[in-house]
Amino acid sequence: TPLFEVTVSDLISSKVRKSAAAAILRGPPATRHFGGNRAGLTSKNGSGSKPGVGPIAICGAEKSIVFYSDSEPSGKTLPIGASGAVLSDIMDEDHSEYMCCFLSKEKRMVVFELSRKTVVVELQMKTKLNFWRYLPPELHGSDLTFLLITPIGGFHWKPLNESPRPRQVWKRGSELASKKILAYEEGGSNGEKGTNARSTVALVTASSVASGSPVEAYCISLDGQNTILPISHNIMGTALYHPLSSVPSPTHFLPLLVTVVDEQSQFILCVECLTDGDGNSC
Repeated sequence: TPLFEVTVSDLISSKVRKSAAAAILRGPPATRHFGGNRAGLTSKNGSGSKPGVGPIAICGAEKSIVFYSDSEPSGKTLPIGASGAVLSDIMDEDHSEYMCCFLSKEKRMVVFELSRKTVVVELQMKTKLNFWRYLPPELHGSDLTFLLITPIGGFHWKPLNESPRPRQVWKRGSELASKKILAYEEGGSNGEKGTNARSTVALVTASSVASGSPVEAYCISLDGQNTILPISHNIMGTALYHPLSSVPSPTHFLPLLVTVVDEQSQFILCVECLTDGDGNSC
């Protein structure tokens, strides 16, 4: 009996014009977050958010169009100009939804709360921003959290905190130095409750900047040791996963690692356990 089910989300490409679909694929990495980034979480946000495809933004100088795969009509136009943006889940009973925008010319991040149409916080970047995305609140004590990747490494940014300064959680190291970040997710749990809840592992896909370079995958420990584990130097796809029925919550766990590789013109899907330095595993 398989430990997981495969479901097909609604194709957002069937709900938007070809020009919009092409803009999503051409845009910055923040627009290409088609996965729900649930990473084997044992539960989803109590706000009613759905795993799967999250909101996707196409940004212009004066406005942004946000597409929702589970609503009709699927598109919503917002008078917010940006170089790119990511959106949060519906965070609470007040239907608070946050849009994290990057203004590349000014090197500035701006977070909007969409239901109240207000600016929550701004962040002036001191270095280049290579990649950013929203992290589900289950990973970080129910707090609104964004992941920022710079040439230095990965940072957790909680813009609603009293001192919303990004906190570095891993360094790039020689393995990821100068690599182009393609995708990112976090998974697992440290077993703590409330504001002390944290994810245990990050999964990064990256490639060299040269055209035609293969896609590489790495796991990074989030326990402060900054251990970087190469998974593959030529991969078709990868994700973190955990059977929802097998783990009570909260408890310490590491997610399963799912990879897809091309071997002799055949796609091979592999599911493997991760183990940390203390012997904890999936």
